[in-house]
Amino acid sequence: MLRDGHCPPMRLMLVVLLALIIRNAPPASGRTYDPVADPEAVVLVDQARFTVLTPQLIRMEWSSDARFEDHASLVFINRRLPVPPFNAYSDGDWFTLDTEKLIVKYKKNSGKFAGHNLSVELLLNGKKITWSPGTEDEGNLQGTMRTLDGVRGGASLEQGLLSRNGWVLIDDSDRPLFDNSQWPWAMPRPEGDRQDWYFL
Repeated sequence: MLRDGHCPPMRLMLVVLLALIIRNAPPASGRTYDPVADPEAVVLVDQARFTVLTPQLIRMEWSSDARFEDHASLVFINRRLPVPPFNAYSDGDWFTLDTEKLIVKYKKNSGKFAGHNLSVELLLNGKKITWSPGTEDEGNLQGTMRTLDGVRGGASLEQGLLSRNGWVLIDDSDRPLFDNSQWPWAMPRPEGDRQDWYFL
């Protein structure tokens, strides 16, 4: 506030917005989301876990200790969705998950997700596209920054949820999680070598 007791316009807008959010927020006990996906949508393959959230959205996790994360994250708070039809099968060294929109292939017992052991196939405007880790998303429309703490001068934006390429990979591996308290609070990710990716 300024000395005369008036708020600058931007600060006043933020105060009003915060008041509206708090006033209209549902009670914590009436939570309408569930970060734990339906077990029927989950497939475990060695140190990897694949969760079919929608025919066009697959969660792909790898963990060195084969322990996986079910807390809500900053980007994904609800994973309890109707289970779409999909097929999951092994063919020799390879595991395949087919949702009829995406075909995910992962080489079993091959470690962390990388260009040599993971791919996703999709049709885009009638053309077959194959994505693998390391594929540059030059058509990404960018997103927001989680924080401006410590930023001086220009700063680059994070990858966003939209891309002119027709696909997006969201790396959620390092983003904070929310605990299961009545009023969910941010918590750090567990220690260890882990990947938590979403492809859509």
